[in-house]
Amino acid sequence: MNNNVNKYINSNIFFILLSGVIIIPIIVFAANSIPAVDDFANASTLRDEYLSKNASMFFASLKMTGDYYVKIGGYYFSLFLNLFSTPLLRGGVTGVRIFNVLAYIFYFISLFFLVSAFKNNVLKNKTKSVTWPIFLIILCMTVNSQLNSEIYTWYCVIVAYIIPISFLFISCGLYFCGTSKHKKYYIISGILTFLVSGSSLNVTALNCGVFFVLGLYTFKEYNEKKYNVIVFMFAMIGAIINVLSPGNFTRRGKAVDNFEIFEALKGTFVVSLESVIDRLIKSPFLLCSILLLLIFLFYADYGNSNMKCRHPFLMLPVILLGVMIVNFPVVLGYSNKAVIAYHGRTFFVQDLALYFLAISWIYYFSAWINLKFGRITIKKEGIALFFICIILYCQCFISNIGIRNFTTGRMIAEIFYGDLKVAVKYEETVLYEIMTSETEEAIITVDLPIGESEILKRSGITTDSESWINKVIANYYNKTDIIFYKEEKE
Repeated sequence: MNNNVNKYINSNIFFILLSGVIIIPIIVFAANSIPAVDDFANASTLRDEYLSKNASMFFASLKMTGDYYVKIGGYYFSLFLNLFSTPLLRGGVTGVRIFNVLAYIFYFISLFFLVSAFKNNVLKNKTKSVTWPIFLIILCMTVNSQLNSEIYTWYCVIVAYIIPISFLFISCGLYFCGTSKHKKYYIISGILTFLVSGSSLNVTALNCGVFFVLGLYTFKEYNEKKYNVIVFMFAMIGAIINVLSPGNFTRRGKAVDNFEIFEALKGTFVVSLESVIDRLIKSPFLLCSILLLLIFLFYADYGNSNMKCRHPFLMLPVILLGVMIVNFPVVLGYSNKAVIAYHGRTFFVQDLALYFLAISWIYYFSAWINLKFGRITIKKEGIALFFICIILYCQCFISNIGIRNFTTGRMIAEIFYGDLKVAVKYEETVLYEIMTSETEEAIITVDLPIGESEILKRSGITTDSESWINKVIANYYNKTDIIFYKEEKE
C-alpha cells in the first residue's frame, strides 16, 4: 500500500507542486478575508429581525429565506446556506476566515473529484498519472482568467458562488460515475443539481446548460434515455422555482417588455464576444486548451465509442451561445451589460461556462480526429520540440502581459511584498475602532497606510457617513453612525 502511494506521489510530484503554487496563495488570501458590505447587512438583519423571534438559527434562516423569496429573489439554496452559516455572527472575522478557507478546500477537492471521474468514465483512462495534469491545466485556466477582487475573500460571494459551483462539480462527477452502470449516482447527481439551481440566475443557467450537454453526451454515447432526462428535470424544476420567485419581479420594480429583452440580447452578445476574445488573447485559455487536446488525443480511449463526430468546427459557435445564455439573466436583471465587467463574480460564472463548453468541444474534436485519422502517435523528439515551443510561447506571453496581471502572480506578489498584510491590517484596524467605540456614533481616525491589493475585498467603509454601507456596518456593531476620517500614511 505504501509503495503504491509513494509511486503515485513520485509520478505526479511535478504537477502536485505546480498545483500547490496556484492553490496555496488562494488559501492564504481566504485566511485573510475581511467581512464586506452584504456580509454585515445579512448578519444584522438575521440577528435583529429573525433570530430574536425564532429559537434556532435554522428556523430563523428558513424564515428569512422565505421572505427573501417573496421580496428579493429566488436563490433559495445559496441564500439559506449564507444565512444558516453566517460565520460573522458565529465567530466574527475569524469565523469568516475559517469558513472561506474550508469553502475553498471543498472547492478544490470537488474539482479534483470531477477531473478524476471525467478521466475514468469519459476518457476511459485508468492511468492515475493523467489526473493531476488535467487538474492542473483546468486550475490554471479557471484561476488565471482575470484579476478578481470578489470571489477569493468575500464571504457572500464564496457562499453564493463557490459552494454551489463545488456542488455542481460533484454532481457532474457523480453523473460520469453513473455512466459506468452505477445508476444510483444519477439520482444523487439530480438532487445536487436541484440545489445548485437555487443559486444566482447565472449559476442556475450554467447548471441547466451543463446537464443539457451531458444529457446529449450520454444519449449519443450510451443511448441513455431515462436517467439523463431525470437529472436534467431536477435542474429545470429548481430553475423554474428560482425564476418564478415573486421577488425577482418585486425587486426589479417593473415588467420586462420586448424592447428590454432585445436590448439585453444585444448587450449580452457584445459583452460575451468581447470576453471570449479577451480570454483567448490575455489569459492562458488557448494554451491550456491545446494541452488538453493533446492529453485527450494521447490518453483517451475512443475504441468502443458510439459517438458519430461530424463537422466539429460547425460546433464552435455553440460555445459563444452558451456564454450568452449564462450572461443574459445578469444583463437583463441589471438592464446594463457593463455590470458583467463590474462584478467579478459574474465574470467567474461566465468563464466557467466558456471553459466547460470549450473542454466539451475539445473532447468532441479529439474524438473526430481519432475516428478520421486513427490514434495519434508521436516520437520523443516531437514531444521535446513541442515542449520547447510551449516554453517559448509562455515566455513571450508572460513578458507581454506581465506576470502580475495573472491572479496567481498577483497573489504571490502581494503576499511576498507585504501588500496583503498592509491592506488587512488597515481594514482590521478600522473595524476594531468601530467595534470598540464607546459612543453610539463611532468617530474613527486611522493613520495607517491603506495598502494596495487588487484581490482582497475591502469592508467598503467610506468617509461618507450617509453611505448605505456605513449604515449597515454601523447597525451590525450597534452604532447609529460611522464618522470616518481617513488619514492613511503613504
